Amino acid sequence: MEDFQKIIDDFKRADHEYTLSVKNLKRAQKRKEKAEKEFFAFREKVDGMKSRLDILEDALDVMRDVQGYTVPDLFNPDFLRKHTSYDDCEEFFTNSGISPDQLVNFKKYPEIVNRAAKEMTDFDNFDDFLKEAILEYNLKNYGIVDIPDFIRDGTDIKTK
Repeated sequence: MEDFQKIIDDFKRADHEYTLSVKNLKRAQKRKEKAEKEFFAFREKVDGMKSRLDILEDALDVMRDVQGYTVPDLFNPDFLRKHTSYDDCEEFFTNSGISPDQLVNFKKYPEIVNRAAKEMTDFDNFDDFLKEAILEYNLKNYGIVDIPDFIRDGTDIKTK
């Protein structure tokens, strides 16, 4: 009789292990299905973002080839109001003490243009002021008003 009881106990243990493994398998399958669903939803978002980034990259590639800027185009009233206490380009540069020659050849006069940028704008130097003007001007032409952080981060522009 003990042999028979041992066989029954072994069967019960085996049945219990089998039942647990089936439950664990079902839970694992549910977790897998949930993870796949979340993965594909995330992938869809990434694909959507990638297509928007491709459009933006194409626009930036076109912008890199364009250099027909004028000073009033870049330092337009909207830009000046946003980054200075001025809204007129001529008035801003007259009050800055930067002559037209110094403006055109600003790399030759770093002390003058950087001092003006630091004192009269929300930038630490003229190079960043100019980069931001070019960036805003170009993106505005493509209907992009708010510059995404990842673009600004790629320019090394530093504001105060």
